[in-house]
Amino acid sequence: MFDNNTIISVTSGCSKFLNDFMLADTYNVLNGHKCKLEFNASIWIPEINDNQKEISIKFSCKRYIAKIVLYSGLNEGKHIDKIMLSVGAAKRFVYLKDLYVNEIIINDETEAINIKELTKQKIMLDGFSEIEIFDTFESEFQEANNSYFWNTQAVKKSKFEIYFNEIMVFFLSFICKVVRKLYINSLYLKGDQNGKN
Repeated sequence: MFDNNTIISVTSGCSKFLNDFMLADTYNVLNGHKCKLEFNASIWIPEINDNQKEISIKFSCKRYIAKIVLYSGLNEGKHIDKIMLSVGAAKRFVYLKDLYVNEIIINDETEAINIKELTKQKIMLDGFSEIEIFDTFESEFQEANNSYFWNTQAVKKSKFEIYFNEIMVFFLSFICKVVRKLYINSLYLKGDQNGKN
């Protein structure tokens, strides 16, 4: 739902990571060679001395928001588990129960969304790797919620969705390891060829 006129700003950290279509990345593809692989890149992580730790999303006009999906980073730090979500003038506390993906039903119109991180951490090791905002016909959510008011609790996930999330994380880890191994092997082959010449 983001367009060229949508402005994403943050009080600290790198805002471009929130909408770069990248859920997992690493600063060094070789960082898992003889050591643990770290998905430590492409994550919005606010600075520890930032007292606000806030994400602001502003649209060019009033937009209907069906839901927001927050993707946590894959760093092995403490995940953000509590936020203050502001949709227009309405503010609510939201507990992010899932470690990786949290859907929040909004079902409201607004020109701005603010997300303030409330997890008390001495060192910020993890944040959000992506934010998605969806718009859809209001009637689709009225039937499911029986309410016009937005629900700030994380949507309950089925066992299939939980297993699917775990499989996707495993799959991403596996792909990174395969790419790393292929890269390492290409370096060894290049070295052997240089030695033969």
